[in-house]
Amino acid sequence: MFQNSNARPLARAGSGLQGLLWAAIGFFWAPVSFPALGGVFALAWRSWHLTLTGRSVTGGVAKSLALLAFLTVYYCIFGLHEPEAQALTVMMYRTVSLWLLYLFAFAFSTRPLDGYRIIAFYSIGMLVKSAWVVFTSLATDPILVAARQVLDPFTGEQVNSIGYSNMAALAALAAIGGLVGRNSILAPRWGSRLVIGTVLAVALTIAIILQARTFFLVVAGAIAVFLWRLRKGAFVGFVVALGLVASLVLVFGDELVEGLGVSGPQAALVGGIASRFSEKGLESPRYELWAHGVPRVLEQPGGGVRVDSNLYGTKWLHNLWLDAARTSSLFAVALLIAFQLMHLRDFIGLAKRAKEDADLFVLLVLCVGTFAIAFTSIPLEGDLCIFGLFVILHGVVAGLGRGGLLEAPRPAPG
Repeated sequence: MFQNSNARPLARAGSGLQGLLWAAIGFFWAPVSFPALGGVFALAWRSWHLTLTGRSVTGGVAKSLALLAFLTVYYCIFGLHEPEAQALTVMMYRTVSLWLLYLFAFAFSTRPLDGYRIIAFYSIGMLVKSAWVVFTSLATDPILVAARQVLDPFTGEQVNSIGYSNMAALAALAAIGGLVGRNSILAPRWGSRLVIGTVLAVALTIAIILQARTFFLVVAGAIAVFLWRLRKGAFVGFVVALGLVASLVLVFGDELVEGLGVSGPQAALVGGIASRFSEKGLESPRYELWAHGVPRVLEQPGGGVRVDSNLYGTKWLHNLWLDAARTSSLFAVALLIAFQLMHLRDFIGLAKRAKEDADLFVLLVLCVGTFAIAFTSIPLEGDLCIFGLFVILHGVVAGLGRGGLLEAPRPAPG
């Protein structure tokens, strides 16, 4: 077999460049990310030949065809209902970009650490984008941010902040996973801890500014799960402490804000999250929206469903399937479900093997957290960062499954 003496150092350099490119993709969901995708493709192609892994995208094409079919149908029908929002070039760009993301994630994921690095760097890119939008909006109009709105950096329009707080939550989830798995994002060890600490600090700041309950629920849930997996005693202590803190916030949230001695927009920024938990707890209009949306999409299976924004204060249903049916059709939703079902065996294998492998357990938690956020938000409209991570996770798990890493180890003969 042909061997290249330069394979090892080039592979190490390629790994670092891949990380930067994945971060760039997480940050740029705009035309500039298309060249970044091309750079990933070129780098991946050379890496496969230099390291002689025998990897190719052909094994992931079959499953990716369902994704390609869904995206094509979704954006074409969406474009018919909303011609101004979905120009042909935008539809083609989004379809091709997401399809290539899946294939690249599949091809790169030869081991759990590779898959984790893809997710981690992509999440860092999302966090940088979220921080840029939130902090510039805060400097421009703090009253607007206190109302949980931000300014779109490209159009200058006011947009809901939920997407950016969800990006911060997913970045924090990936960072916490880096502390649990056998391997971390970067080497040496102090470097990875510095990156993880910075990610958590920035993500927490964004969550407090945007009064993001989802962030604290996701992070607290992830910490509890990881402690349960590693240290049962620490898990019990964490749950008790979390219960006490939650009780104090729910009962005395407003008093805590008043005790800080601030008022006006500053009070909303400093103590808004405590007030939200105190006033609403886990109450969310999403449940009403889902109950409202199901009969509507069944009545109009071809899409084009309108939500009464005066009644619910939003035009979305905040559910991946329902919003796909609302904007496109039930046929598009069927294709999306088919794409997910094609990965069911891989995800079942991941869940089984996660009991024995810490790195696979981290990937399992990242999958659960990402899917929970994707299915309760609007990832297909507007910014595609979260849906991009949704697609990447499917590609990573499919790549690990094809490599036999999600199968139960066979007992030694004799």
